Amino acid sequence: MDMRSYRLVLLAATAAGFVGGALATFALKTAPVFAAGEGAPAKVIAAQQFLLQANDGSKRALLAMSPGGLPFLEFFDNRHVARAMLTVAPYSSYLLLYDEMGQNRAGLSVLPGDSSQLFLTDKRRIRASLAAEEGASLLHLHAGEGQASVIAAVRPDGIPVFQLMDNNGREVYKAH
Repeated sequence: MDMRSYRLVLLAATAAGFVGGALATFALKTAPVFAAGEGAPAKVIAAQQFLLQANDGSKRALLAMSPGGLPFLEFFDNRHVARAMLTVAPYSSYLLLYDEMGQNRAGLSVLPGDSSQLFLTDKRRIRASLAAEEGASLLHLHAGEGQASVIAAVRPDGIPVFQLMDNNGREVYKAH
């Protein structure tokens, strides 16, 4: 092919490319595609879990489904230890707070009916709880063996109750 024919073929191919691109732009008009961070956000994102990572790639938060099918949100410290969890069960919800070793140390629960509870633990068991149950208010202070040793309450009818118990859980004093 001589130089003149080569230039004509090159010019025709270039022109055909421009014409084809222009026709495709008008004939196949669709909504624009944006790179991440531009344009309107997606209305729905579906996944089985979302993992929030720090700049170093460490896990800091997790939104997921439990093996039993309950949703939960868990937060981790910079040592990858779980420090807080929020979960919702069919008829209740819980907020649990953990110490630096990942042990449950405090919690808040909202239970079915007219019941909610705040509890505090040491490394072994619940030591104190404050509850509102079926119209009553209760404060439980637990002994070393886990038995309730002091109960202060206000019954639904407004009558206060104070109760002391020994380490075996037997009542030693009650006033109302």
